[in-house]
Amino acid sequence: MGRAKSKHEKDSRRYRLRRLHRMERRRMFSEGFWDKCKAELISLDIYPIYNVDRGEILFDHRGYVNPSLDQVHKPTKNITPLLEKSPWHVC
Repeated sequence: MGRAKSKHEKDSRRYRLRRLHRMERRRMFSEGFWDKCKAELISLDIYPIYNVDRGEILFDHRGYVNPSLDQVHKPTKNITPLLEKSPWHVC
């Protein structure tokens, strides 16, 4: 990929990159395993865009956020009910 020759091409590339990041983030959180005992979201796959490996803790109920996601996702105060709907939660 060379230098963009027009503003439209530059915006198009920027849009595709943002879209790729957004899709990867959605996949990471939807595939993550919510451990009810420890109240942690754990990654189940490798996500190279965010530099996250398999088994890393993405965030937990105490407010810890993986440093590679710190600027990307700020967890809400009560995210547990949203994640308990996941079919993978087993204690």
